[in-house]
Amino acid sequence: MASSFTPYSPAGAAYSSMMRRDLASTSTAMDTDRAGSGPAAPSTLQAAPVGLQAVPGMVDGLAGEAAQAVEVPFKRVRKKMAILLMSYSGTGFNGMQIQPDGGTIENALLDALFAAGMITEENNKKIQTMNFQRCARTDKGVHAARQVVSLKMAVDEPDIVARVNAQLPAQIRIMAYMRAPRSFNAKNQCTGRRYQYLAPSYAFCPKGPLTEADLSFRIDEEKLALINTVLGGFVGTRNYHNFTSKKTAEDPSAMRYIVSFECNGPVVIDGVEFVKMTVCGQSFLLHMIRKMVGLTMAIVRGYATVDVMETAFGPAKLDVPRAPGLGLLLDACFFDVYNRKYKNDKDHPPIGWPELDPAIDAFKHENIFSEMVKTEVSERIIFSWLDTISCHTFEAHALPPSADDDESAQGSAAAAGGAAGAAPGPRWVRSRCYSTACTSDGRCYSTMCQQLDQIASRKRKKYNQRGFGAQHHRKRPKR
Repeated sequence: MASSFTPYSPAGAAYSSMMRRDLASTSTAMDTDRAGSGPAAPSTLQAAPVGLQAVPGMVDGLAGEAAQAVEVPFKRVRKKMAILLMSYSGTGFNGMQIQPDGGTIENALLDALFAAGMITEENNKKIQTMNFQRCARTDKGVHAARQVVSLKMAVDEPDIVARVNAQLPAQIRIMAYMRAPRSFNAKNQCTGRRYQYLAPSYAFCPKGPLTEADLSFRIDEEKLALINTVLGGFVGTRNYHNFTSKKTAEDPSAMRYIVSFECNGPVVIDGVEFVKMTVCGQSFLLHMIRKMVGLTMAIVRGYATVDVMETAFGPAKLDVPRAPGLGLLLDACFFDVYNRKYKNDKDHPPIGWPELDPAIDAFKHENIFSEMVKTEVSERIIFSWLDTISCHTFEAHALPPSADDDESAQGSAAAAGGAAGAAPGPRWVRSRCYSTACTSDGRCYSTMCQQLDQIASRKRKKYNQRGFGAQHHRKRPKR
């Protein structure tokens, strides 16, 4: 016998619930009448509803709820991993990353995606459910020309870019989108980032209080060469624990690699001369670029010497000035490894969008650079901050020795005593890489010493677990 399948509907569910209550009440009435004097009156059952029509005899509340549920049909959003290319002006926003109180770029983006039907309400409240990631977390007031984010969203809808932009403010634009592999992560697969900092030329004027006459300061070739010399000192692998917050010199994550850092020729906008500094690197720490720019301004103006840079990269703590975020711009994100991997894949084109460069450059000049110049001319943010550089002493403050340093010193002394005939020191004391930095009194931060530190840390942990020596370690009995 062939069986028929009836799909679920709210009206049918309400009707079934009513039927069960009617049958139960009818059965109870019949049992009561059998026990009494007279027979029970036959109960009349209504026919099942057809389509979405109301059922005679139904409870008004159930009928109203069923009709209301049917009026708003459930629509499932089929989501796939996608990549969005964004351009935005950070003025008036509290940074890029989503915050519970709102007011960030991501809050505005997620609200627009939800209003356009690209994500569900659960995705809007919990971004972990759609694997949301961004290439860079820009600070408050920082802008972006080519920010890339990845998330699971509806990709089969027509005119996605136009529909999302219709829900966004004018200073945030979605430039393009594309499908991505299921495991794509914008943060982890980004191999490099490029930032630009637009600074007025009077930020590099000679040492002293700024006056209105300094607004007409112009940079010559000699001053531009000095700026590029200072910026060249950041190129390479350095320890940037003094250029961020809540990091120590021993933290491996403080090591960063800068590919290039240079200053271009000046340009005059609204009577004020500006220079543009461009830095490329693998990744950057919190406030890192702003402190690099701030230290460069302090050195060029004469408040500090070039030797301060080597001190800042060392283990000592140094107070580095932090430039305002007004002139900072995320210019581009690079995906070299991804593009090489999928260069022959037709379904996943390379990430770059060179055809959108004219549109992005127009957005930069109309919404970002013009806003930077207008704000600086009217509010004098960088002009006022330059007077605070004189409050910095640029003196290194030695940190108190930690327990690991004391153990290393004791182990080195014991090893030296062992060479003279005393007991040998612990086996976990790391060796030297025999570079110039290792032979000095300061601690070495070369790549080889970083690897030796990791090896020594593992040996020290194993040594301590065994009770300070293999001779005190109780061997586990064999079974």
